[in-house]
Amino acid sequence: MSRMLLAPDAALEALSKRSLEESPRLHRLKTGYLDIIERRNGKGVEVCVERALLITKSMRAPENARDPMVIRRAKAINDYLSNREIHFHDDNLLAGATTSKEMGAPVYPEFLGMSIWPELDQISTRTSNPQKLSAEDAMALNLEVFPYWMDKTVLERTRTRLTQESSDTLLALDLMERVSFFINGGGAVISHTVPYFQDVLKHGLLKMIDEATRMEHAASGAVSPDAAAKAHFYRAMQISMHGILAYANNLRDKADRLGLETMRDVLTQVPAHPATSFHQAVNALWLCHVAILAENVNMAMSPGRLDQILYPYYCMDAEKCTTHESKQQLIDRALELIGCLWFKIADNTNLVPESAEKMFGGAGSVPAVTVGGIDRQEEDAVNDLTYLMLKATQMLSIRDPNVNARLHLDKNPPEYQEWIAQTILKTRAIPAVYNDEVVIASLVGQKIKLEDARDYAIVGCVEPTTSGQSFAETSAILLNLTAAMDMTLNEGNRPPLELEGHNPINPHFISLEGIDTFEEFLAAFRLQLEFLVDQSVSLANALGESHRDWLPSPLLSCFFCGPMTHGKDLTDGGATYNSSGATHVGFADVCDSLNAIEWLATRYDEDEDRDENPFEVMRDAVAHDFEGYEELRQLILAQAPKFGSLSSNGHGNIAQRNAQWLITLLFDLYQHKDNARGGVYRPAFWTMTNHAGLGQVGRALPSGRKAKQVFSSGITPVSQSAKDLLAAYNAVGGLCRLDHEVGSVKYPIPGGIALNMKYTPFFHSLDNPHYVKGFRDLITGYFGAGGMQVQFTVQDYGTLLEAKEHPERFPDLIVRVSGYSAYFKDLNEAMQNELITRSQYDLFARKAVLLNQTKGESS
Repeated sequence: MSRMLLAPDAALEALSKRSLEESPRLHRLKTGYLDIIERRNGKGVEVCVERALLITKSMRAPENARDPMVIRRAKAINDYLSNREIHFHDDNLLAGATTSKEMGAPVYPEFLGMSIWPELDQISTRTSNPQKLSAEDAMALNLEVFPYWMDKTVLERTRTRLTQESSDTLLALDLMERVSFFINGGGAVISHTVPYFQDVLKHGLLKMIDEATRMEHAASGAVSPDAAAKAHFYRAMQISMHGILAYANNLRDKADRLGLETMRDVLTQVPAHPATSFHQAVNALWLCHVAILAENVNMAMSPGRLDQILYPYYCMDAEKCTTHESKQQLIDRALELIGCLWFKIADNTNLVPESAEKMFGGAGSVPAVTVGGIDRQEEDAVNDLTYLMLKATQMLSIRDPNVNARLHLDKNPPEYQEWIAQTILKTRAIPAVYNDEVVIASLVGQKIKLEDARDYAIVGCVEPTTSGQSFAETSAILLNLTAAMDMTLNEGNRPPLELEGHNPINPHFISLEGIDTFEEFLAAFRLQLEFLVDQSVSLANALGESHRDWLPSPLLSCFFCGPMTHGKDLTDGGATYNSSGATHVGFADVCDSLNAIEWLATRYDEDEDRDENPFEVMRDAVAHDFEGYEELRQLILAQAPKFGSLSSNGHGNIAQRNAQWLITLLFDLYQHKDNARGGVYRPAFWTMTNHAGLGQVGRALPSGRKAKQVFSSGITPVSQSAKDLLAAYNAVGGLCRLDHEVGSVKYPIPGGIALNMKYTPFFHSLDNPHYVKGFRDLITGYFGAGGMQVQFTVQDYGTLLEAKEHPERFPDLIVRVSGYSAYFKDLNEAMQNELITRSQYDLFARKAVLLNQTKGESS
């Protein structure tokens, strides 16, 4: 490939000083974007019903009724893409849009789109994140769309099947619908994954269609039992891809009528034919991403390693540059195109009912872009586009895409590490950073080939997966660990939640009256945790079967390695690798609860005058929300070991031991569970905003946490508990890589983590080399200790308090939630409070800052 044009220090230095004002087009696009998110000049997010209407019309068509479901699905997607209205809302250089609106929330009635049915009259005017919906469109949803899908959503299809089979999984469905035990993402999305765009850029859709046609003919002539199903699948792939071509042709014709000659010429070449320039490659990739969102929900469908995917086409342009001026023009144009792509990726958001705002509020569609790291040959992969994408992220400072930086301590250059730190400090939140060594080793431990593991990208919030080869469905399960603690303390029940016909919820339990040791308590806790894991997996698998039978994904299958070879849809296990993700809420809260219980049991053992059962004492204290037990609560808060803190009171490393026990237990439980596609479940620890939402309805915990307080985020220590910054880092690093005897290392978190750190900002921090170096060194030190991932909010307590009280003064203040970034003003009150009270660290002192410190950056 071509040499790096930005290789000289002077070139990188010049790029670092570029400002948004120097790019008039990007400046205009940013102004228009802010108008929408700030709801200025009559603008705002709008609900787009175009997809729902066209998909429903196709599915209702009598002529399609006898087709196999995979072909019906493909025809519906083709009908939508072929008949979409064509809009150019601004002067973005790229053609295509996710919806018909400037920023739209598309409706997916076959998934969870019908959840807004009760809110059609209020969604435009609700206080929290209103989304405009015209009366005409509301009527169309009410009369034409939602009635058809009432018994055909993936959740209702699953319910019907389980009822007909009198399946034990009905209990899991009941638990899931109560939300506070676990949530199965398959009822809403399977789109947490990274497609493979390399083939369409290299060969074009016409060649891919020819290949599917050839495979269909071969399958039609075969005599194997699955020959007909394979032929139907290949036919569905062709129908789907023809839909993309029809959409691209309609865009080209509209561009021609408007006199947009460059756009017309780009669309004449791609995506039908191979890309021959950077501009063509970017637009082809974007159009295919748009098409994928026509089929699957716009939640966490992640474009992947764009600096690697697009680099060959940047090099094609670079080879033509013979003068310094032409090279600079290429760099300027590439930066502008990347900025245009960033705004295109951000042109949509999720349709979220008000009832779900507490769990998922403030999120965009969380498409993750990954840059940097190493390549498949273990060489440094940082290139010009890596820096240009970081620069675009700095200049635009917008919520989506969710930019992530891979970092290999031995392979990536120091200047790249510097750029990561500078980008985070400029945006105050972006990107998140990933340790190549640990992530790659974690994926290899999942039987991923080494070269494929090296090519990992991030999905959605924080989840690593092999690019375009692993259908990971990383949001299959979100399990509330505190529910297992509640059930342990209450003999398999969870007051006040009771299920008719299931009292207790789990009939297999160990009564606290019969427990004498902490080890016996751990056995009781394991019993309840295993029950919840079993229930959540059984429902996730049932939902997976419903996707396979009723909502296959022939279009997404076109952009993956494996389906074309195997003749199987992604939902049927067609990918090269298959897995499902299971993430967890309340990790640090449960760790500290275990610590408190062990601490109390030890105190009682050492006091011969006490004859009470410490486990029953803790149960009673928790049941009363510590009313009448405040002295015990204060002792727990002051003396019991805390995850992420230094050892206290001579108790050694109790907190780290219990955290490692829980991490290992979850790893072992999930790794023995098969999903519906023949893969395994990968445990993870990220939480979006649901740690705040679930905390609001949660009971007290043995950790001393009172009822209705937020839970800890991701894998982060409980707020205000970890006073020493390095201790917090070391605690998490010690979980991502477990060192046993010599030569034995275990990587028990293959699904990814969200470690959320908040730093005190400093005036002129980018001009202070000591601050930037200190920031960078903390990342590399943590990675050297085994850390997998870290992300930052660089704000102080006072600023966030003011932003809560006066949101109009901080319309685009970005914070890290627990995985994705969000505008602080869009978050619900519980999540805002969690961010305000989240431990804030002084980078130089490396200690926590007192919560009551007033506003004001350090100098």
